[in-house]
Amino acid sequence: MADQIEVQVNAEPQRCPPGTSLADLLARLGYRSDQVAVAIDNEFVPRTRYAERRLKGAERIDVLMPIQGG
Repeated sequence: MADQIEVQVNAEPQRCPPGTSLADLLARLGYRSDQVAVAIDNEFVPRTRYAERRLKGAERIDVLMPIQGG
């Protein structure tokens, strides 16, 4: 088993241990999971599943911040 997997987060490569949850990755990168929306390979992941969703190598993760306007 590999000691690291690589995923793309907003087009930037990130390495993490196998079995890392989406919530763990977001926290490590400084995102607050209650303030972002996330799509993995173009499919949105419900916030309620961030902690249980385990990452796999070569996935493309898009972290989207809410748009604020005035």
